[in-house]
Amino acid sequence: ALDCIVSTDEHGSILDFNPTAEACFGHRREAVLGRDLLTLIVPARDRAALTSALEHHLADDAGARRELLALRADGSE
Repeated sequence: ALDCIVSTDEHGSILDFNPTAEACFGHRREAVLGRDLLTLIVPARDRAALTSALEHHLADDAGARRELLALRADGSE
């Protein structure tokens, strides 16, 4: 796939991380499986807002898109 695909469970633990996500974020799939998505790629300043948006999305906003800055393994956004 040309898009980053990151699958998580209901708690935000990473279940899958495709090769495009590896290239984009600079993390190897094997190193991120089981880790928390929010602490891995979401800047600390954006975590509370994203958590709120995700709760809203899961409650009744299925299909809506959200955009945010994400962290790479080297700390760049």
